[in-house]
Amino acid sequence: MNRRFLIRRSARHDIQEARNWYEANDSNAADRFFKEVVRGFRKISANPLSFPKILPRVHQMELRKFPYSLIYLVEDDFVSVLKVVHHRQDDAAFLEQIAEELGRDQ
Repeated sequence: MNRRFLIRRSARHDIQEARNWYEANDSNAADRFFKEVVRGFRKISANPLSFPKILPRVHQMELRKFPYSLIYLVEDDFVSVLKVVHHRQDDAAFLEQIAEELGRDQ
């Protein structure tokens, strides 16, 4: 089944912040980071249920070459990227934020 693929504003913000940080330190790394994120989107789009579930309907896909994970929601007709989180980020804090956001959406 083909699902629509959405990238929430919070995820776009996370991507831009990370890209800006890499750009300030190494413009080639910024480009590589963005390409790795796009590659992650393609992998998720191809098989969204293949990555570990961290909350009901919410999965996590770790980027291979950068210390970030793509956090996304799987519904019957769409996949929505919720956050892009650095591996040093407090798991409990972003999981609570996601759970609250999903509760508001229902």
